[in-house]
Order: sequence, then structure tokens, then C-alpha cells
Amino acid sequence: MKIKMTFLALILGLLVASVTAARGASKSGTSLGAQAACVLRERTAQSGTLEACVPKAGPLLFIPLLITPAATVQQQSRRPTPTLTTEDVRANQPSPSPDKDKATAQATPPTQRGKEPNPAEQAWNKKLSETREKAKELERRADQTELEINRLRNFLFSAEPRDPGTNAQINQRISELTELTTRLRAEAKAAQEEVAALVKEGEAKGYQVESLPPTTETGKPNLEYYRKHFAELQSELQDAQAHAQVMQLRINDLRFRINNNARSGDNFFLGRLQGELQEAEKGLESARARIAEASQQLEELLLQARRAGLSLGELK
Repeated sequence: MKIKMTFLALILGLLVASVTAARGASKSGTSLGAQAACVLRERTAQSGTLEACVPKAGPLLFIPLLITPAATVQQQSRRPTPTLTTEDVRANQPSPSPDKDKATAQATPPTQRGKEPNPAEQAWNKKLSETREKAKELERRADQTELEINRLRNFLFSAEPRDPGTNAQINQRISELTELTTRLRAEAKAAQEEVAALVKEGEAKGYQVESLPPTTETGKPNLEYYRKHFAELQSELQDAQAHAQVMQLRINDLRFRINNNARSGDNFFLGRLQGELQEAEKGLESARARIAEASQQLEELLLQARRAGLSLGELK
């Protein structure tokens, strides 16, 4: 019986010692196990029965249950904390798709992709713009000169009082202005032919006519675009109206001259007047078409400007 009790005491001591050693407190665990073994041996020697030591062994049996979870938590708390490095982030990033990059490049305007301007195309645009403006200016001067001729003729045939030499001076001035008008019309026609040749050259070389965008890079309305187009359309409308007035006055004059010479019998002269009348009527029809087109474009521009939040005063 004593052998059994001694054996049990040794097992209990070893169990307590092993548990406390796992906790990291080997010193206190050894003293506790030794005290428990001594208590058991003392009680066994005194009573000689196992029942006498059972009440004292009860609290000691709960020690493994209380210590074991703490030891487990301590072991788990010693595990290294996972970290995230820059290499891990780069490794997890998706690689760029070649098809997506290609589509983005195709959707980006050439100017945003760093396309270098073509000096030849820039020179072509400059020459085209200058030639167009030259043709418009020549045509404008010719119309104003012809309107001045009509004003002088009206004064010449009016009943207003004048000096004896005034009529001669007026006729001389009308002759000079008529020659000037003829020269201006010829130069304007040559300039228009040059414009047509430049346009044909640009089409053959794939050039694009330079123009301002309606919005800026930030998406805001481009005030310079609206002001430039507003001024151009107003000028075109005024020129077309002036040319229509000239053509109408020319038609009236030709019809008057044809009626006065109808009985002259000069069919050659009448035929020439009839040809000029037909050209004047075509010119009037063309001028009226220009007026309608310029008016429509001007109205559309003003509507576009209002939608963009711009007022008429900002365009002038």
C-alpha cells in the first residue's frame, strides 16, 4: 500500500512539474511539485490510507487546467506578426494589358500623344488663311467702290444745284472708280483661284485646316473660339449683304440701259447687256444664299454660346 501511495505521489509531482515548466516558471513549479509530494507522503505515513490525502490533492489537480491555457496563449503570442513589404505589393499588382494600352493610345488625340507639328502643314495653313483674307478684302473693296460709283451717278442725275465743272469732275471720278473696280474684281478672282489651288493641294497631302476648339483642356468654354467665329460670321454677313446690294443696283442699271436701247437696233450691244444682266442675277442669287447661310450659322453659334453659359456681350 505504501508503495502505491509513493508511486502516486511521484506521478503527481512529475505532472505538476511538467505543466509549470511549459509555462516558463520552472523554479516555482519545482517547489510546488516538491511541496505536493511531501504533503502526500506525510499524510500517507500518518493515516496509512489513500482517502486521507484525497481532499488535499483536489486543489492541486486543478492547477494543470488553469496553467495550460495560459501557457498556450503565451506560446501563441510569441509568433511573429506578419508584415507587408513593397515587393509583395508589386507582385500583387496586375500587369498592364497590351490591348488596353493600344486602345487608349488610339483614343488619345495626336496632340496629346506628343505629335510634333508639321512645319509644311503649318506653312500651308498660314498661306491659305492669308490668301482667303486677301480675296475677301479685294472683293469687299470692289463692292464698296461700285457702291460709290452708284452714289455718284445718282448725284449726277439729281436736281441738286452744283458748279458748272462739277459734272465733269463727277464723270472723271466715275471713270477712275470703274477702272479700279475692274482691277479689284480681277485680283479678287485670281485670289479665289489661288485659294482653290491651295485647298486642292492640302487635300492631296492630307493636311487639316487649323481651327480653335470650342472648349479648353479643362472642359470650360473657349471664349477665344466663340469671339473669333462670331467676328468672322458677322463680317461674312455684312460682306454678303453689301454684295447683294451691289448686284441689285447693277441689275437695275442694266435693265434701264436695255430698255433705253431696245429700239436702237444694236443687237450686239443689247446682247452684251443681256449677258451682264444674267451674271448680275446669278451674283444676286449667290449673295442671298451667302446671307442665309451666314445668318443660320450665326444663330447656331449664339445658341451654342448660350448653352455654354456665355452672353452676347462676351462675344463682342
